[in-house]
Amino acid sequence: MHKEMIQGIIFESRTDVILRKNIKKTLLLVS
Repeated sequence: MHKEMIQGIIFESRTDVILRKNIKKTLLLVS
């Protein structure tokens, strides 16, 4: 695998975790 591909996958997984945390926070605020 290329370094760029690995970095992209790591970046995507990080942003996915951040998005999930933000979604949980917004759901808690709405409810």
